[in-house]
Amino acid sequence: MASRKRKTKLSPTPAKISAPHLLGSYHRGRLFRILDGARRKRVIFVAAPAGAGKTSLVASYLAARRLPALWYNVDARDADVANLFEYLSMAAGASDRRRELHLPVFRAEHQAGAEAFARTFFEALCQKRPVPSAIVFDDYHEARSERWDEVIREGLRALPKGISAFIISRAETPPFLVRHAAAR
Repeated sequence: MASRKRKTKLSPTPAKISAPHLLGSYHRGRLFRILDGARRKRVIFVAAPAGAGKTSLVASYLAARRLPALWYNVDARDADVANLFEYLSMAAGASDRRRELHLPVFRAEHQAGAEAFARTFFEALCQKRPVPSAIVFDDYHEARSERWDEVIREGLRALPKGISAFIISRAETPPFLVRHAAAR
């Protein structure tokens, strides 16, 4: 009896870490050039009211520049920062299914030092990312809290040259980014 090769079905990527599908998006050359310049700063904050095209802009920019990206759709569940690390680990694994990734695992004992864990996690995550590439936090305003901001701030500090973070929001710039911009 001949043996059959079994096709392995890959589980679908959760919506939480899925980039939007672009259908007929408009190439916005002037805005793309602005984003090109902004990428030298490593953290790009894109804010506008609902429906203004923030997500489409960033998604089409990343596609046009052929930048691989980890996409993270922020929501109210992210008040628990453990979600951040779990879903970013899943996103990293989904982006490179050929190799096994060994990222730090967030455990209950890390709750008190989540900011320090974030820095360690993002350093490990970035070691596995192609350069250049991006990490996108869409709908950042959905989970805004002081703790969330502190964890993200520490994670973003670990970004090496060549890896950009895009923060997309309907709200004003988070205080930690205002301080960061002013310091530079």
